[in-house]
Amino acid sequence: MFLNCESLTSITFDRWRTRGVTDIEAMFSGCKSLVDLDFAKIEFHERLIKASMLFMNCEALPALNMSNCYLYCNFDRIFYNCKSLTAITDLHGQYVRPLGQSFYYKKPEFTGRFFYNCESLKDLDLSYIKFNDVYNYTYMFYNCKSLEEINLKYSNAFNGPCYEGMFKECINIKHIILPEKINLAFRRYYTSS
Repeated sequence: MFLNCESLTSITFDRWRTRGVTDIEAMFSGCKSLVDLDFAKIEFHERLIKASMLFMNCEALPALNMSNCYLYCNFDRIFYNCKSLTAITDLHGQYVRPLGQSFYYKKPEFTGRFFYNCESLKDLDLSYIKFNDVYNYTYMFYNCKSLEEINLKYSNAFNGPCYEGMFKECINIKHIILPEKINLAFRRYYTSS
């Protein structure tokens, strides 16, 4: 809808209803100058099944309220390269594998790159995101160099075997709140014996 509207700086939604809409993939992708978006004013009545690349390359967007949105989808590159993003509030959702994709498929679309290069993000609460059957978490938080805290306490994350580069270049990370049960592969990557 607003794909690659590079000069667009503001979008105002006044009680915009979306009955029947389940696909918002790349809706704001490439809106490099966008600084004002009241996403919470969009009334989503359905679970959003396709939302990959939703805010990809929204480089100037400073904050986002996701309170009226339940992501029931693949999380691939939703906030990819949102360099100025400092806060995301009320992020809720459940990862759903794309149709026809088996759990052991070698190159699935995945949660990898979910927050790739969100270099201004300081803290992140993903405790209410369910990562069901996620195979690959590679580069999920890559270059989130301002990130200090991540809350994953109530999520069911870390079930898959691939974590390469998950926290690479997260040079300021101080605190990660993990769920009680985590996969052995994750322990091998991020804990010492």
